[in-house]
Amino acid sequence: MSIDIDFEKKPIKSKKLKIISNIGSLYATFDGSRVWEIDQAVNYVLSLCDGNRRIEDIAQEIAKTIESDIEVVRQTLASMMLELEKNGFIEYL
Repeated sequence: MSIDIDFEKKPIKSKKLKIISNIGSLYATFDGSRVWEIDQAVNYVLSLCDGNRRIEDIAQEIAKTIESDIEVVRQTLASMMLELEKNGFIEYL
């Protein structure tokens, strides 16, 4: 099943989002009232969401880094971007 997102959009991590590292785990929060545990992959994707890169650029960089098929990366990244946007972790320029 294909997830339809615009790979030309430029995501940026929310300025209000804070990433906290504690005893080998990563957590994301806006104000401490709600906390999400995130993994290294999500943290890496968030670090690439700088407002300069398109989603396609992020997909290409990830595929190169992990030596994976770009189509597989696009599908996984599309799902992740939808979740990140839904939770307010990213917005688009």
